[in-house]
Amino acid sequence: YKVAESAWDALLLAWSPAVGWGGSLLMTLATVVNAFMQLLLSMVALDEMAPSGNFVSKDVIDDAREWRVRHAHRDDYMDKSNWISLDRLVCDLDGSLIYGNMQVSRLKEIQFYTKSLDFFGVELPVGHTLALVCLAIFGLFIANELLNCILLLEALLTIP
Repeated sequence: YKVAESAWDALLLAWSPAVGWGGSLLMTLATVVNAFMQLLLSMVALDEMAPSGNFVSKDVIDDAREWRVRHAHRDDYMDKSNWISLDRLVCDLDGSLIYGNMQVSRLKEIQFYTKSLDFFGVELPVGHTLALVCLAIFGLFIANELLNCILLLEALLTIP
């Protein structure tokens, strides 16, 4: 077994007479900080990225509402040949717009993020699914680290 350069493997040697109490304390602190950071990353990914995406911050909602009130229903920006408001053109994702391209791109992002993913007959939202897949991959890396720790512990226990 080859000892990996990780806080998890180092912790198995902590509190042994060869390391001493100062080094053991630092290794334990490093492992606690490592575990805390991994849990924090998982919580941020699940709480912030999964339910919302980046299009629902308060500023974006306020900007969209202000744009709709000030610009979307003005006669100046209307397609006067067909008498279609800019608001309707944006909602239809019209690519020929001179004004409102940012709103069209945000609307496309919202629709892509919130559309359903058909997974064996079960409707799953794309954003939640992507965040959970990322967390599952992260969990597999953590499981691999823990498995390596168990292998190191087994190797240490075989030493006479």
